[in-house]
Amino acid sequence: LREKPISTTDDRFVKLYQRCWKHEPNERPNINQVISELNSIDSKNHFDSKENEDSEIIDDEEDFSGYYVQFYDLDK
Repeated sequence: LREKPISTTDDRFVKLYQRCWKHEPNERPNINQVISELNSIDSKNHFDSKENEDSEIIDDEEDFSGYYVQFYDLDK
């Protein structure tokens, strides 16, 4: 079971992460495709000011202080 997308989530983003969930690895996008598509979505994403006002703001220091993110250079 996968979570259901939030109604305001950009359809392009939903389609991308659903492709990443494919059972067959060769049906999933590679990391370069994911980055390219995320950049494309980000550059085309124009939010209505009302949507921004309604968005939940996350206090990075409080909510993410316990998280550790490690990045790998997958091209090597």
